[in-house]
Amino acid sequence: MRDAVKQQPSRVTAIFEEAALAFNLPRNATLEELAEELGALGEIYGGLPLYVDIRLPA
Repeated sequence: MRDAVKQQPSRVTAIFEEAALAFNLPRNATLEELAEELGALGEIYGGLPLYVDIRLPA
């Protein structure tokens, strides 16, 4: 059971002015990788997110 939890990705929800997006992020991802992902999404959705929620597996 613990191995399954170790492999579960983190769940990220990003709220933009005109959209809300949820995506998985590998459990071992860095803050730099998260920032790159949010920056790329921001180019599509008109700026950085207003709110970001990150759920880590237990």
